[in-house]
Amino acid sequence: NKTTFVSGEQIWFSTYVYNKKEEAISLEEEYINIDLINSLGEIVSSKTVLHSNNKGFNDILLADELPSGAYYIQAYTTAMQDLIEDDSSVYKIKVLNFDTTPSAFDSTELLEEIQIEIQAESGHLLDGVLGTCALRVSDSNNEPVVPDRVILQSTKGAISTTVSINDIGIGRFSFIPRIQEQHQVKVYIGDKVFTQKVPSPRSSGYTISTDYNYGKDLLLVTINSKNQRLEQEISLLIHKDGNLIDLPVRFKNQRRSAEIIIPVSSLFKGVNTLSLAINNEVHAERLVFAHPDNATLSSQLLNVERQNDSMIIYIKNNSKKIQSVTNNLSLSVLPQKSLADSEYRNIPSSFFLNGIIPHETISQLQEIPFVTEDSAKYILDNVLMLKGWGQYKWKNIKNPNLIPAKRITALSQISGYVNLFDTENDSLLVMLYSKDNGLFETTLLNREKKFLFDNLILAKGSKFTLTLLNKKGLPVYANFFFTTLPIDEKFRHVYRPKREHPKKQSTTTTKNPNLLFKEVEQLEEVTVKANRLKYEKFFGRYDGRKIDSTLIAKGTLENYIRSYGFKVIFVNPLHPDPTIAGTLQFAERCRRSDILSPSLVIDGVFYKYAMNQAFLRLEFIDEIYYKSGRCAPSTFVVFTNEKYKDRNNREALMESKEFIVENGHELSSAFTRPNYHSTSNRSFEHYGIISWIPKIVSNSEGVISFKVPVDGQEILKLQLQGFSENGDLISNELTIDLSRR
Repeated sequence: NKTTFVSGEQIWFSTYVYNKKEEAISLEEEYINIDLINSLGEIVSSKTVLHSNNKGFNDILLADELPSGAYYIQAYTTAMQDLIEDDSSVYKIKVLNFDTTPSAFDSTELLEEIQIEIQAESGHLLDGVLGTCALRVSDSNNEPVVPDRVILQSTKGAISTTVSINDIGIGRFSFIPRIQEQHQVKVYIGDKVFTQKVPSPRSSGYTISTDYNYGKDLLLVTINSKNQRLEQEISLLIHKDGNLIDLPVRFKNQRRSAEIIIPVSSLFKGVNTLSLAINNEVHAERLVFAHPDNATLSSQLLNVERQNDSMIIYIKNNSKKIQSVTNNLSLSVLPQKSLADSEYRNIPSSFFLNGIIPHETISQLQEIPFVTEDSAKYILDNVLMLKGWGQYKWKNIKNPNLIPAKRITALSQISGYVNLFDTENDSLLVMLYSKDNGLFETTLLNREKKFLFDNLILAKGSKFTLTLLNKKGLPVYANFFFTTLPIDEKFRHVYRPKREHPKKQSTTTTKNPNLLFKEVEQLEEVTVKANRLKYEKFFGRYDGRKIDSTLIAKGTLENYIRSYGFKVIFVNPLHPDPTIAGTLQFAERCRRSDILSPSLVIDGVFYKYAMNQAFLRLEFIDEIYYKSGRCAPSTFVVFTNEKYKDRNNREALMESKEFIVENGHELSSAFTRPNYHSTSNRSFEHYGIISWIPKIVSNSEGVISFKVPVDGQEILKLQLQGFSENGDLISNELTIDLSRR
């Protein structure tokens, strides 16, 4: 809801999950972990949020004793911990504690040493070919430094060129390098001068250079060569997350350069890798950024109604591009003079930069007061040039490894003991089902009659069912004794904002200077592939089906079960099992005399005979799994959908027992306003928040309405963040004047 907080407040936030492969908001239901981290890299507080219907929201309470300083919010899904690259998102915030000194934001440290990073475009320079280099100046803590003056100078001293440096210590320069001539960069800060050599050029090879035409959204890619055979088959490959575009490179009339014009709209959203490949071997590489679509709400204040101690505000969206606003939008209502939020903190680009650019650099980019959109793109291109070589190893680009995402974060565990009464422990299984938490898992009962469920995410107050199964998959009467405990397991990519000081030196010289990204390793390219069915991973040997319109036409579960060859028979009234004596039941014949009836599981509750629930209509079912063994009872496992709320449990057997989670993660609560002593003082106007609405929905005419408390504020600042229905990013700041209404 903002970026500067007073200790004792709540941080309210909305969460989104982006599918890099599909370049769209993820539709999967999953959990998001949120950590609040201090400037030493220590986790201060954590939350777990359920991401459902494209969005989640929650809050973190800041303790009254939390000291002033910089803090970081790190967000990640459970599946991310199984991947090598760190795709988590980190956002920087500030906390003010007026009982302590707020001088934690001031830095008066004298610069005794600096780092100068120089990276050539496409990774290297060529002798006699115009080349471009990116330059970054930082202190020993990797914080940006803006020098008084920077010049590029030849060792012969004949030519000196001034290099411009922006507010995050980054600039670029172009020149024609020569093997027999060394160049260096001189950085002047006060009365100190720091020097760094420019990488030496190669005598032969290829380079890639790019130029943007921001007005027409075109990218010009120029390939230069030196002392190379031009008749070879050369390709310019554009790739991202396993997606690949292959463009042929042709040098006309033995010229040593070739040009390719690429519409930016044809690139993948976010960071693209341009690789110049000959026989699957990369000779040059360059990272470029394709800005995602950014939708702008065109707002019109329609009306303000007073209702008791609140005001209802009506805003009309006149944007033709955004016809309706879904609940994928959140709103912060701030005082006009608020310093607690910056309109640049959520530049849409940052959503696509995680995993490519270090989090601290993204934070610095967000703090730049961008004058125009084009200048922001230019600065970002300089940052990508500093990255040098691509993120992925080339050998997997054309044949990406497809692996399923695994849930390995253990937030809770259930461990217990089972009283079997007179039953023998013969390969018994304990089954856990929780519709509230989306869980369906089984575990073996050991010889000591104990069981353990690990890697669980359980919401406090949610329900789950435990059932004991024999090796035929049928329920067994038993009692359960167990404890539910939360587990503190650290995220494998915990953000560390502070780094150790390097050894004292005035400059840093390496063969491939890339200090800004020195902690980034060469990674295998991995693509996460979503499962076709939600519960498929628990039923590897079952025949799983998702109920669609074709299957709904079958009408009832009875007709579906009949399609597997089961017949309905009348059971003899003298049958020894009184629960089925004189009833109709599904049956299949095994050998000559044995007649077997399938069992049925509906949302974790066992029914010994499927006919008991055969009337259930398929329109209420989401997924069905079926398993049959040779001369063994068959089992149907059914998961209902949202339409099926109130199932009839009167016929459920007592073998399935339902419990309520006591030690689970907290669910989000209703919005609570901060406890300011006064809403008219300077601290409230600068750091307070008037209202937070996590879900904004417009009506059919595009009108957004929301309620805010009356605080004597005539002019309100609105921060709208989220996504439109078609996936465009929305990041707008609006100002409304209530005094005219």
